[in-house]
Amino acid sequence: MGSLVEGETIGTGTSTEELATEIGLTIEEIEWRQQFIGFDDEDADRLERLNGLFLDHKTQFVDAFFDPIVAHDRTAEIVDRSPRDAEAIRQIIVGYYQTLTGGRYDRAYYKHRTRIGRLHDRLDMPLHYFAGMSANILTEFVDHILDGAREDLDAGADSETIDARIAEAKADIEAVIRGQNLDMQVINDTYLHSYSSKLTAEIDASRTLRNDIGDSIGEVSEQAQGIEADMDRISDSTESQSSSVEQLADEISNLSASVQEIAASSEDVTKTAERTEETAYNGQEAAETAVDRIERLAETSGTVGEQMDELVEAVDRIEGIVDTIDGIADQTNILALNASIEAARAGEAGSGFAVVADEVKSLAEESKQQADQVDSIIETVTERIDTTADALADAEEHIDASASEVRETQAALDTVVEAAAETTDSIAQVAAATDQQASTSTELAATVDTVAEETEDVAEAAGSVRAAGGVQTTQLAAVEDALEDLAETVEDTGSTDRSAQRVEADPSLTTGAPTTDGGTELPDSIRDRLPEGIPSFVVDGLDRETAEKIISGEAEMPGFGSE
Repeated sequence: MGSLVEGETIGTGTSTEELATEIGLTIEEIEWRQQFIGFDDEDADRLERLNGLFLDHKTQFVDAFFDPIVAHDRTAEIVDRSPRDAEAIRQIIVGYYQTLTGGRYDRAYYKHRTRIGRLHDRLDMPLHYFAGMSANILTEFVDHILDGAREDLDAGADSETIDARIAEAKADIEAVIRGQNLDMQVINDTYLHSYSSKLTAEIDASRTLRNDIGDSIGEVSEQAQGIEADMDRISDSTESQSSSVEQLADEISNLSASVQEIAASSEDVTKTAERTEETAYNGQEAAETAVDRIERLAETSGTVGEQMDELVEAVDRIEGIVDTIDGIADQTNILALNASIEAARAGEAGSGFAVVADEVKSLAEESKQQADQVDSIIETVTERIDTTADALADAEEHIDASASEVRETQAALDTVVEAAAETTDSIAQVAAATDQQASTSTELAATVDTVAEETEDVAEAAGSVRAAGGVQTTQLAAVEDALEDLAETVEDTGSTDRSAQRVEADPSLTTGAPTTDGGTELPDSIRDRLPEGIPSFVVDGLDRETAEKIISGEAEMPGFGSE
């Protein structure tokens, strides 16, 4: 049996067959329930005959069901939440009356009734709303049945006829009551199944949550202990760091003083480099002058060489002249000798000529002697000229070598001048950098002093964190103890879940049948003190200890808020 109207279903994803099976709604169970309240074939026939009564007064019956719902704000909200409009809901109500008076009350009929109970999941409709609707339906049937009985009896009817008609009306009313009661049993079952499922899910979730929290707290506790140990190490390290920072501050102060000294020294070095550059420049100029002078000396040496060559030529010419003179002297001497011989031959007449010949001979010999001396002097001059020429050649070589060396010296001095200029620039840069480093060192010293102070603060904070870690560890231990208490409460709540399962297995718990599990009922003094809104089947499953915990606030009953 499906939905009675077209459109979106109001039920849930669970099929009526699955739900009927889960709540134990078997054919045998249905027959037992019908026997338990005395619902028989006669009641079925009477309900089927009442279908005519319903059709004759259909509008009144539907209004009796629907009007109270829309007349009250809390129930009207349910209509607003429904995917069906008012007309569709009225058709569903007609369908309900039709099936109630349809004469067929088998498993298919009651499976369809589970759809009604499922409204609790979809529309969040409390159970007592259904109970009130059932009372309105029953009242409407009773009114029309009694109206029909009064119409059948005239003023002159005897007591027997009246009694028979009243008995007939009473039987009709009893059939409606039994039929309605069986419907409500199934609806109750679906509500209880929903409550039980949610309660079980929440209990399982509570257990899981408790276990997860327990595990997390265990991990946090271990981490807290680890943090406490780490903070001990951090505290020790911070104290050591504080000492190291103080030493570093002292060293930076010394460094700052050294840098200032270096800065002062760099100024002296700069002046020295400038003097070096100036000296090298002067040396460069001197080298240039020396090169000029050497070059002039080389030129002069060349000129002297040329003059020496001319002198050698002149000496050579003189030597030729001397040789000529020497030859003339030799010839004159021979002529003088010949003249002496001729004078001797002439005798007394040639005596004067002999004197002249002797004089000529003496002059020739003297000329030869003088020519020999000149020749000796020429040889000496020639030797000295050769020596001077050799010296001049050596001097030219030395002059060339000196000129080359002076040029190399000049090139080296050029390099020295450039290097000195670069050195001066570099030293100036070093001086500037040293000044900046001195300033930075001063700032760094101040910063390190600040770090030293902050390190001391960190050490104090580490001590505070370590102390807080100890407190946290203590608090976590307390939370673990609280979780153990919660676990006990969850286990107590689990007994309630088992009680709900017994309700599903034994429908007599919902029909007023006495319990047979040997449990001890709670006294009214405890029942009256329990919070409102706890379903009766849950109260029936509570033991005294759990009930007292709920009353004192030590335990809660999840899943049963106000509906």
